[in-house]
Amino acid sequence: MARQVIGNPFANQIPTVAATARPVDIYQRASIQKSPFESLANLLGNLEKKAVPALQREEERRAKAEYAAGVELYNSNRIAIGEAVKAGVIEEGESPYLRKGYRISHLNAMSARYTEELNDALEQKKLYTNGNPDSIDAFTTQFYESFQQDNGFVGHSDVEIAEYFSTTAAKANEAFRAAWADKHRDWQKSQNYAAWANETSTYILTLYNDEDDEEQRAKKEASFVGWVNGRIKAAEVDGMNREKVNETILNSII
Repeated sequence: MARQVIGNPFANQIPTVAATARPVDIYQRASIQKSPFESLANLLGNLEKKAVPALQREEERRAKAEYAAGVELYNSNRIAIGEAVKAGVIEEGESPYLRKGYRISHLNAMSARYTEELNDALEQKKLYTNGNPDSIDAFTTQFYESFQQDNGFVGHSDVEIAEYFSTTAAKANEAFRAAWADKHRDWQKSQNYAAWANETSTYILTLYNDEDDEEQRAKKEASFVGWVNGRIKAAEVDGMNREKVNETILNSII
């Protein structure tokens, strides 16, 4: 008996499952080509941020060291020359330190004079009546320049003037501006009431006439009272002292 052949049960069937694997796109980051000059500029910029502060600190350190060495040399030489002057080897008029001391004394004296004369100008020229700060700044600038021209600053070095005169003069200028501001406020306050007094007196003088009869005078008095009341209300709005306003008007009438 022949052997029975068993067929493949999956033969000639249509597949129902598709392939699951497929090629995919791979993302690649775009690269930007930079100019070599741009890279160099960035490198130098980064180096500058780090190098500049370090260089500044080094310059400050060297400046302090040089200044300290200069002071030490100055003091040691001063002692030596002082001893030579005492011994008669060098005349007092030839000592550079005594000559420098003379210039310093002169500048110190000029500093004191500058402060005094500047303060005197505030009163003598009545600068406090000017309410413009810019004009006061211009005055102090001109005063500083004129003072040096008129008081023998020729022969002094810029360093000496800056150290022994300009610093004091700058402080005097600041004190002068503060004094001007205080005096101007006080002056302006008094002038506010003085202007009221003058206005009231002028209004009365121009309002009344010797030839007025009783009816005319009564009408003018009513007009004057209305005017005064209006001015008083305006003064209150502006914050003026009511008692001083009343006193000012009363004195003006009298």
